[in-house]
Amino acid sequence: MTRRKHKVHRYPSNNSRQEKEDKQYKRELLEAQRGAYEDDLREELPSEPAEEPEKPLKQQASQKPEVETVPVEPPAPPRRWYVVDTNLILSCVDIIYDDEDKDWREPLKFKPNLEHAHIIIPYVVFEELNHIKEEKSLRGMIARIAFDRLGKIFPNSGRSLEEIATLSNPVTTGWGDQTMSLMPLPKNFAKCLPWTPEKDDCDGWIAVTALAAAMIREGIRIDNLTHPELILQRTNLSRDVVLLTNDKPLLSKADLFGVRVKSYSFEKRPPFCGCRKLVVPAKMFEQFFHEEKLTREEFEAFMPDEMPLVANEYVIMEPEDDLYPRSYFTVGIPFVNVARYHKENETLYPLRFMKHEGKTPANAGIACYYDALNDDKIQVVNVTGAAGTGKTYQAITHAIKSVQSGLYRRIIVIPSMSSKNQLGALPGNEAQKMEPMVAFCKDVIESYLASTPEFQKKREQLRKFGDTDQGDDRETEKRDKSSKRKNHETRQSKRTKGDYTGSFEDFDFGDNDYMIEDYDNYVSMKKESKTFYVSKNDEKKAQEDNDGKTSYNQLLEKQVNYIYERFFKSFPYEQVQGRSFEDAIIILDEFQRIEIDDADTLITRPAKNSKLIICGDINQIHESSPEKQFKNGLSYAQMLFFDWEGCANIHLTDNLRGDITHVMAKNRRKVRRRMGQI
Repeated sequence: MTRRKHKVHRYPSNNSRQEKEDKQYKRELLEAQRGAYEDDLREELPSEPAEEPEKPLKQQASQKPEVETVPVEPPAPPRRWYVVDTNLILSCVDIIYDDEDKDWREPLKFKPNLEHAHIIIPYVVFEELNHIKEEKSLRGMIARIAFDRLGKIFPNSGRSLEEIATLSNPVTTGWGDQTMSLMPLPKNFAKCLPWTPEKDDCDGWIAVTALAAAMIREGIRIDNLTHPELILQRTNLSRDVVLLTNDKPLLSKADLFGVRVKSYSFEKRPPFCGCRKLVVPAKMFEQFFHEEKLTREEFEAFMPDEMPLVANEYVIMEPEDDLYPRSYFTVGIPFVNVARYHKENETLYPLRFMKHEGKTPANAGIACYYDALNDDKIQVVNVTGAAGTGKTYQAITHAIKSVQSGLYRRIIVIPSMSSKNQLGALPGNEAQKMEPMVAFCKDVIESYLASTPEFQKKREQLRKFGDTDQGDDRETEKRDKSSKRKNHETRQSKRTKGDYTGSFEDFDFGDNDYMIEDYDNYVSMKKESKTFYVSKNDEKKAQEDNDGKTSYNQLLEKQVNYIYERFFKSFPYEQVQGRSFEDAIIILDEFQRIEIDDADTLITRPAKNSKLIICGDINQIHESSPEKQFKNGLSYAQMLFFDWEGCANIHLTDNLRGDITHVMAKNRRKVRRRMGQI
């Protein structure tokens, strides 16, 4: 019996068929990708004309010459019309361009882009800004800036009334190809509305103006509108007209009139604080490290998108490559990545004055603070930061060291509370009235003394033996035993001194006939006598005995009062007017609580060879509104001395006080917003 041979199939299983289909699919996919790639190359590279075969002479003679055709450009997309509300102008006044205003800044990442748009300002917005400009607040200031810029755009534009009513001839602003129009509403248009807003409803009339702009975009004349049904029949309004607003009530009112709305967003430029943290290219950091300088042109070449540098501005660099700090920071300089801009020669230099404080700063912000405090050319130091960042502590400790070294003669402290809580007729003298207002100075001095080696040693003894009225009992007992032993030896030597061998009972003491048993009392009476000479060693021992009987807290308080009475002088706001302080360090703490009028009085007090240190935190104001954040003495001082070579601005961010203060500063604004405080 012959064995049947198995027939070998070309595709023995479904898997082989599936593999063939997969290969075919990959082949087609590669061909499609290759074709798309060739099409892209064909679009990028200029196409060369293909060589045509030569035609017969008869055909060439009979052929008519071709007419050259001019390429027609595709039509530009229609310009988008944006109707803006009042809040948009108040929150971002820079959408109104003014090339003559140095404070104008292009809005960063504004969505939507208004550089190529037609901006329509309703007349009701114009009137609302006119009422706001009378306010003495941040909104009033912004409204006045807006009117100054609008006053340079619209006057003498040469437009007719018809062009103004139909928005057919807008005015160019100069920012890109942006145009702007001021749009009033005809009287008859309000009569044709199915429902009319109230007279004082500004948001409602802004929505009505957006409806009118959408109808004008469709070619409808709204000035002679006579059929009210025409507005009700408008179902497809122009999508090229958009109302820009973030006001939620206005969003709902615009829907009543069928107006298309859109929210806006933009990135505000960070406020100037004197310290700038940047992630820089590794090549830039390497050049600054080796050459120990960086010119302004080189900085702008490496960082083209950054704002221009300001006098005495600090730049904290962080290289892009993480390997660079490990290799550079091993040279022993902890803050080699911090630079200060010198306006005189337009160059960035590393910090120079950190070593004058005698200790390593806790962070880069404190290092910048040390540099500004120790530079004699800097006369004003504005330092800001949250609670616990070391603003007041560093200022007072630096002032104590400067006065002890002879750089200045005294320290002047003017409390911010004295401008609001005047002394009046409270009981006590001036020092007693000022005591609650300058208590923070003594707290800083106490903290400073507690960190010195002398008090740290006493603190260790306090932890070991506890705090009693007699101090360290063991040390006191040891000194008492040694002193008794020495006194006993001294008495024995005095009694046996000389060759006298008789009885002491026969000894003639003269007028002072003391018994031998009262010898100790005799010596003590002589010590208490004014004519008894006390050596320096005895004074030192007596002082040590007194110190041993004084507790740690009493000794610390005594030293704090000594330093404060010797170096510090505090004045209330009532007595500062008309005075000038020479050869002094003037500290103004919590300056964000000072009004602008009072700030003028305090800032003008320094005289020759004086330094002014202004400390504060705007976020600590309880009513932290935009008006408060702008209208206070701290912000006022920053704007007064902006870009001056004699002023340095420092901003501290790292909390040094404790976890409680750090958590409080982190969550304060969020909690206050929930409670309706801001």
